[in-house]
Amino acid sequence: MLDNGETVSIITLVVRNKLFETVNNINMTFESNKGFIVPTAATDPDGSISLTFTDQGEESDVGQAVITTQFTHPGVPGTILDTVIVNIDVDYLINLIAYPVALEAGADVSVGEDIVTDIAMTKLIVEVTRTDTSGSSNPVSGINVNLNPMDYFGNSAGTISMSESLTNEFGRIIAYYHDDGQSHVDYPTTESIWEGVTVTASFAENTAATVEFNVYNSSQVWPYTLTLIPPETTVVYLDEGETSASINARLINNDNLPVSNVLVSFSAMLGSITSSDLTDSMGIAEVTYSDLGFYPSVYICSDDETACEPNDSTACGNDPEACVFNSTTIWVDMVTASYNHPGFGTTLTDTASMTIEDISFSNAEACAFIEIPPSNPDHIVVQEGGGIESTQIDAEIYDDDGHLVNTPTPVTFRLNPVLPGCYLDEEGQSEVTVYTVDGIATVSVNSGIWPGVVRIEVEVDCDEDGTIDLSAASDQVIIASGAPYYIEPEWDVNSAVPTGGGFYQVQCAAIV
Repeated sequence: MLDNGETVSIITLVVRNKLFETVNNINMTFESNKGFIVPTAATDPDGSISLTFTDQGEESDVGQAVITTQFTHPGVPGTILDTVIVNIDVDYLINLIAYPVALEAGADVSVGEDIVTDIAMTKLIVEVTRTDTSGSSNPVSGINVNLNPMDYFGNSAGTISMSESLTNEFGRIIAYYHDDGQSHVDYPTTESIWEGVTVTASFAENTAATVEFNVYNSSQVWPYTLTLIPPETTVVYLDEGETSASINARLINNDNLPVSNVLVSFSAMLGSITSSDLTDSMGIAEVTYSDLGFYPSVYICSDDETACEPNDSTACGNDPEACVFNSTTIWVDMVTASYNHPGFGTTLTDTASMTIEDISFSNAEACAFIEIPPSNPDHIVVQEGGGIESTQIDAEIYDDDGHLVNTPTPVTFRLNPVLPGCYLDEEGQSEVTVYTVDGIATVSVNSGIWPGVVRIEVEVDCDEDGTIDLSAASDQVIIASGAPYYIEPEWDVNSAVPTGGGFYQVQCAAIV
């Protein structure tokens, strides 16, 4: 391995004459095209020599080392020689990443394709790592990696500029491919041939990694088309983000192919939207839209409905009286998707409408009446009374048409009076607020230590403005208990079974 001599190879030879006898004390010479071995050594009494071959830590050492030894007899003209081959290898892992970029104010911006000339180019990232004994991958700095761009004929196809010649502390070299003024595009009809550009990354004599990409003429891919795709339901509610919608934008090039891994930006005038997202392999960027959690504009100018401040004397064209409270419950928002291609200096946009609705008003109108249906069971017993100690109480909210309101609505249940130990849902609670599910709110009532009638009061604030819109009360449950009053024996003649000898066994019961 290329490791400055940490690993070595032992080279051994034996010299014999024609009678197959070992020849001692003769000087042999050694040479190698790579690495290091001592140039001369003498055979020992056994006619052998053992030498250490090592690398010198130089990049030029990597590859196949041919070690040659020879002996020339001074009295008998002629030279004998032999060779052995040792491979000097590296344990580096070299990875090569490529993606198209355009430059904007000296910074890289991801684009869809490499385009002839420097409208867009390909950025290359070389990563050199080494895996240690624990299995962890660590960057290797100071490594010289050569990058060579070729077309499918094996000819040079453009040039590469490198930010540095050796890997940095992160084991990386950043480089840019500059085309030769011609397009290099692979066509699917020629499956056996790659007609684009191939860049090879090599270290010493070894090709370590390759990457392939296309270079297009601008007319083949530009202009792009950006389409904003609204969701099936374009309505969200003024509920601090509880309801939301997914909005997609699709970016395709002039060849009707998706543009992937580029940043599409999004904005909204009245709602909240994710600011940007990268397109996927299908050219789709997906973001989330919701309300801001407050009225988009509390005060608006009566003539053009723009937002205004009621205390601003210059509002609404110096007519502050035209700044009125915005009593609307529905706002139509404009969502915009945009993509900027620095190479062409063009920004593409598309828009779609979304609606934000304040459901608190419509909910108040929907709440027409409330019902408390009978509980089942409607009789329970005191705690440790030997029977069922709890039951369920429902409150049903209906609209004007007699349909259950499907909007979650807060309902407050209250015990009045509170029998000793009796509670709602959790011990100690005599008042509970829960939201309806499909128009029905539910609590459980648990008996205490005293019998009596459980009376329930129900209140509903449909629009959650602090004012009770609906209320109802009902004697729902009877808690029964008391001292034993009478006992009744019972038996069933049909349950009698013979036990033998004229005797029978029968089941008996005592009901208290």
